Amino acid sequence: AAEFPVEGDNVLVPLHRIEQAQRVELEPAEPIAWGVDVARMGADATVIVERRGPVARVLATFRKLDTMQVAGRIARLFAIAEQQPDRINVDEIGIGAGVLDRLVELDLPAFGVNVGSKASDTERFVNLRAEIFWTLRERFEAGEIDIEEDDDLAAQLAAQRYLITSAGKV
Repeated sequence: AAEFPVEGDNVLVPLHRIEQAQRVELEPAEPIAWGVDVARMGADATVIVERRGPVARVLATFRKLDTMQVAGRIARLFAIAEQQPDRINVDEIGIGAGVLDRLVELDLPAFGVNVGSKASDTERFVNLRAEIFWTLRERFEAGEIDIEEDDDLAAQLAAQRYLITSAGKV
């Protein structure tokens, strides 16, 4: 069973907001995007999340696959998808780069995301990761996200913390 941390001041998404997002039923919308976090042979899993507007669902989880096998699974999911995504966003840090390269070679709509790169709003955020997660926090606060009831997902979301730097950036 997942362990949920006690809510605190620096929790990015409070547990009650996560539970609210699990209960709400929002209407799927365009665009359709997949997010891919690539793991390799360790205990972590490669996870593909599909987002249709405000509705996000785990599409697939794979363990102990090499980069070519992960790319092959993504290509297969793309080929059989009832509605193909407009974008496949791949975490390109580390081994995700190889998966991204293969998907691009296969002419799929794959794009690299490097969360360590510069935020688009450099006044507010130290990097893209902080900006992405803060935008996610805002979606939860506004009730504009619908996620599945998944204890592991909820625990990972509830474990995310944020800090404000001395320069006032997230």
